[in-house]
Amino acid sequence: MSKAKLTNLFDARYKVYYCERQLGISHLSETTKATYELISKQEMTIQRIVDHKYFSDVSLSTIKRSVLDLLNNELITATIGSKDKRERILTLRIT
Repeated sequence: MSKAKLTNLFDARYKVYYCERQLGISHLSETTKATYELISKQEMTIQRIVDHKYFSDVSLSTIKRSVLDLLNNELITATIGSKDKRERILTLRIT
């Protein structure tokens, strides 16, 4: 890998770090932040998060912990699904 690519990678990482601090989510785990960012794009369920290719190496229990952390921090909401009452629809909490 070239030095320029590594420099670009660090610049991108710094931008993400800066944005996370501005949003007040820098204290969250990397998995929790990724879960939050995915939910911010569209409604999700835990199963849809588990099935997403980005989370292919993340366990179900880790994703559940991340969702619980987001709920406890009041960053997302969970509503009962209209078709399947066992399903919880996860959405970004707008304040």
